Amino acid sequence: MASPSEAEIQTQWKALVKYLDECRLFGNVTATNNIVSLEDAIMQALETDYADRILSVLASDRSAFGSILNSSASLHSAILLTYAKLMAIPETNIQLVIDKLYEWFITYTLRVKSRSFTFGSPAAGGGNIGNGTILRLNKDENNFDIEAQVPELKTATCVLDANSGASVHEEIFEFAGANGGKDVLEYWNGSRGTRRIQALSARQSLLLNPSFSDFSGTAAIPTDITNWTSSVAVVGDGSDYVLDAVNYYRNYQGDPGPYAIKMKLTRTLSQVLSLRGTQLDPNVPYLLRVAYNAQVGTAVGDLTIEMGNKTTTRTITGDLGWLPLYTPSAPGTNCWLKNFNESALDVKITFTRTSGDLLIDDVLLVPATGFVGGWYWLIGGTTKFLMDDTFSWTDTATESKVQRELARATGRYLPHTTGGGITFADP
Repeated sequence: MASPSEAEIQTQWKALVKYLDECRLFGNVTATNNIVSLEDAIMQALETDYADRILSVLASDRSAFGSILNSSASLHSAILLTYAKLMAIPETNIQLVIDKLYEWFITYTLRVKSRSFTFGSPAAGGGNIGNGTILRLNKDENNFDIEAQVPELKTATCVLDANSGASVHEEIFEFAGANGGKDVLEYWNGSRGTRRIQALSARQSLLLNPSFSDFSGTAAIPTDITNWTSSVAVVGDGSDYVLDAVNYYRNYQGDPGPYAIKMKLTRTLSQVLSLRGTQLDPNVPYLLRVAYNAQVGTAVGDLTIEMGNKTTTRTITGDLGWLPLYTPSAPGTNCWLKNFNESALDVKITFTRTSGDLLIDDVLLVPATGFVGGWYWLIGGTTKFLMDDTFSWTDTATESKVQRELARATGRYLPHTTGGGITFADP
């Protein structure tokens, strides 16, 4: 049989999606004329000695209809393998085929219709004890929204703290999606996803000596900051650096300190990732977080932090208490290695001093953790989380068909847009 053209493949794909979408509508969506509602009406009206027979048949019928929607993965695999032949690639693993198809869409500026997500930001519960945060990444390395997610209410609840089995500042939260219902007919009402995610302390940082607790000399007169390179060699008389054992951000399990480092002159502290032999995963996002305190030493100046070739600068004047500085300044496309990579990949912290002394602590270079298609960093603050501390957020989507069905079948998505830029339209 002759191989179909790309237009013909997309026509087949749209017909498949139309078939699945109509089944989905009849299964659970269309007004009162859907299987879930019709079944419920029968069950509510049952008053017969033979109710068990009717219920058995209804359950069997519902299962049979659900099998149509459960066939989505097999149907999509056939279409994707056809696309693989068009692209002349040897891969037969469907996930690898989607990788190549994503690149194909980038190369040839092809776009499906976006699901038009509105992504919620995790909001701390009003009764929380811990003052940490959850950061969320919604963009991939090519700046497309990460659309293989489920529009729903999501929550995160602390289930283990330092008093119940977790290490200090490494509390365990259970992330949960909404309860979607009992079977595939109700799938899109909620993901039913769950995952336990650990809060990130300096112990999880991919850097050596992330809290400056190791040094040579004394805290008042350090002669070297272990594993960190100073832009000007450490003087060794306390005029440039001091280790502060009183005013620090927080400790961590096994911390030989705790300490914060006080930068008293214009200096840069840097560390190459090769020092630890760290290898980053290009398929996982990362960010750099530095905690600083300008209040104790009345610091004025600029604080700049660098992760590879990405930089964030904050002008410091009158800043109060311990504050975080991130690079990228907010999670986005620059969290991916592709976009911050460099030959001698390193981390840098620069204080350009106008006056005063600046405290630095708890330098986190950390990967995100995946949950229901998205990426999250759970980062504690100065006050530890306690059991039952919570976060919640809601995602919504106006939806599209091709992208939604691909996500449901494979957990993946393709480059997308809205309006006139769509080249592969919905049926």
